[in-house]
Amino acid sequence: RLSRISHGEKGGSTRQVPISPEHMSAFNELGHLKMQANTLRDQYGQTQAHNASLLDLTSGNVSNQDCKAIIAFIQAAKESLRRVYLGSNRLNGEGLTQLAPALCSVPHLSELWLGDNPISDAGVSSLAAELHQLTELSELWLCGNNISDAGAVALGTSLREKPLPELKNLMLNDN
Repeated sequence: RLSRISHGEKGGSTRQVPISPEHMSAFNELGHLKMQANTLRDQYGQTQAHNASLLDLTSGNVSNQDCKAIIAFIQAAKESLRRVYLGSNRLNGEGLTQLAPALCSVPHLSELWLGDNPISDAGVSSLAAELHQLTELSELWLCGNNISDAGAVALGTSLREKPLPELKNLMLNDN
């Protein structure tokens, strides 16, 4: 029984890896999905990730084009997902605007890492509007995302009006 799928290339090079329908069905048994240094593409429809607790696409060359596949994975793993790592990719404000409702609908999400993406104020404002739903969130990483004072104010206002009781670490450096 699989507990992890890891795929990457030595030296940090990136290549597109198609996932067959047979492999997608194996997601039912996953505990973690880790695809560093890969490009995620939804070629075969909705993923089935009912038992996944971790989605790690760090440095995966993920862009706005991949949001549909990420949303499908999140929706399938919604009840079991605890940690989502999407750092060091190419998600911008439009991409985070697409992802925010799905990310913030995960009831037991405790860690959300979005650092080093060009999400800007538009993306962080979309996230801030939905963030109150993440009552178990303890870590939120938004480092290096081109967030200005306006985006930080939107996030701060959201957290002041609807505090997250478990939030221990909010990282906003290098913006």
